[in-house]
Amino acid sequence: MFFITTFNKRLFDKYAHTFINSYLDCKHNIPLVCYVEEDVDYPHKDKIKYINLYKAMPELTEFKERHKGKEWIDDTNFLQNAVRFSYKVFAQVHASREGKKFMWLDADNQFHNKMTTEFFDKFIPDDNFVSYY
Repeated sequence: MFFITTFNKRLFDKYAHTFINSYLDCKHNIPLVCYVEEDVDYPHKDKIKYINLYKAMPELTEFKERHKGKEWIDDTNFLQNAVRFSYKVFAQVHASREGKKFMWLDADNQFHNKMTTEFFDKFIPDDNFVSYY
């Protein structure tokens, strides 16, 4: 079992650093996998792994190329912005290849308490493919 999220350097500087610090402050036993866009020297700590999403999923680059010009610059109709939200999907596809339970968390969230493996197992039962909260 593990947590996953995505961010780039700009979003790390804006809020993902707070997400990571809150993860560390809660002393989680559940590992965190961060899918990133750049090979930046992000803080390397136990239980945190960084994966360059473009290298792990080259199909993302192809997807973005096929859909260039379809991105919204402002937030009007932002839910229709497939390119903007594709990073999450490609990260989830890659994570699913581990064959383990994982939980997606947006990097603008913060942990306030340690999430136990018991809660994780209850939240995502073995007979479920996906759970939403």
